[in-house]
Amino acid sequence: MAIALAACADEDLRDAVALELSRSLTPEESGPPFGAGTNASADAVLLDWPNGERRAQLLAISGGSTHSLGIEDWDVFDASLSPSGRYAALAARDPASQMPSALVVVRLDSGRVEGSLETPSPHAVAWSTAGEQLYLVEDRCAAYGNEGACESGWRHVLRTWDLETNRTGVLHDVPFWTHGLSVSPDGTSLYALGWRTELCCGIDVEGTPFLAAIDLASGLVRAEVSLPDLLLGQRIEELRHGEFGVWRQPALALAPDGSKAYIAHAEDEGITVVDLERLKVIRTSTPRFASGLLDRLGGWVASMGASRAEAKGGLYFAPQIIVSPDGSRLYVSGVGSETCAGQPYFACVEGVPMGLRIIDADSLELLLEIDGISRIALSPDGAVLAGTAVVADGRGVEEGAPYHQLAAGLVLLRVDDLDASPRVIRSGVPYDAVGFGLDGRVYAGAATAPSVGSRCLDGCSLLTVLDADGAVLADRTVHGVSTLVTR
Repeated sequence: MAIALAACADEDLRDAVALELSRSLTPEESGPPFGAGTNASADAVLLDWPNGERRAQLLAISGGSTHSLGIEDWDVFDASLSPSGRYAALAARDPASQMPSALVVVRLDSGRVEGSLETPSPHAVAWSTAGEQLYLVEDRCAAYGNEGACESGWRHVLRTWDLETNRTGVLHDVPFWTHGLSVSPDGTSLYALGWRTELCCGIDVEGTPFLAAIDLASGLVRAEVSLPDLLLGQRIEELRHGEFGVWRQPALALAPDGSKAYIAHAEDEGITVVDLERLKVIRTSTPRFASGLLDRLGGWVASMGASRAEAKGGLYFAPQIIVSPDGSRLYVSGVGSETCAGQPYFACVEGVPMGLRIIDADSLELLLEIDGISRIALSPDGAVLAGTAVVADGRGVEEGAPYHQLAAGLVLLRVDDLDASPRVIRSGVPYDAVGFGLDGRVYAGAATAPSVGSRCLDGCSLLTVLDADGAVLADRTVHGVSTLVTR
């Protein structure tokens, strides 16, 4: 089955946003207001940069309440939540160099900083679901060279932080670059997409990418499963509008029982399945509809002149993959970009949705496809999927002027009933982050007003809490450019 979504045209976007927000912020429709309070765990955290401020505020969110936490000593730029919701790991910059420099862990029920860890890679974190433990791979260089080279040779160090004992340690050196860290459900193994190169960060990948299996007791690499059908990292390619450096970032997800790994390709619509017991590729396939079903229809992005991201003509492609709680389905989406004539270095259309694909995990048969969705989240019970898309279109825009913004609003789909139609909430409101709490509430963040650099011209962001049926429970505007992070 294929579905196309409709959204407001570009010229109607500003009026649609203003109308929806004026409705949603009235007491009769917005539900109970946000209130102060603490909880044993949080469903989400919000990093909020107030008007004109360089450093973020941290808000822990549970239900419809927020609790402000003090992180004034840290220049935070990213965050992740532990599976229990008790801790947040914050990636911080050095204030002088603005380079990533520290990982800071905050206990959310008290706001207490548990500690900090100096690291050049504070954002590459994986949490264990078997306990309050996180892992990260540091990419270290003692003497930087030109164009991503390291004169002393790059080192990749696997580190761990046990939050129950508040102890950190080095497990082992990893002899390759990593992406997409995932800890096995039993907490014994770490899986990551791996590659080798003498240059930084995926430039000029040498040889074939692979899935690495690392033993977390010793830190040693157990196996490297070759992935010859996968493209990863940055390569110089000849595209329709010239020669560009194209970045491809595949996505990795594990089956709930830890038996398989699923890899969503960034160069095409392929899926690779790896047996984690035998450490062997089972199959690589491009999911298709069963015979007799309709092909995909054109979506709202195409109707406004921004084509669906097809991993052929843009500068980056970053898919997202989620496995259902029962392991029977895969949910795949993502974002890409498009190049334009006369713009030889940068993409002119950013955030182009790859569309949502729902796939049978065993057969890799395509069950449903919906264009116009880029970021997705799945409810804890696996019954409801939420999706968003925000496209920045720079075609015809003068240099230095803001791009035109196209937004899908918030899309809710009952995936336990694929015959049900998706529900579009606040079409045109630029929700660009979405997630679920453990109680099934939906948290969505939107940049609702223009900004200059990091300074807001008005209330720049909106946090919305909804139930799984799409009823708005609460809205909160914040005066900074905000980042919403859910578990």
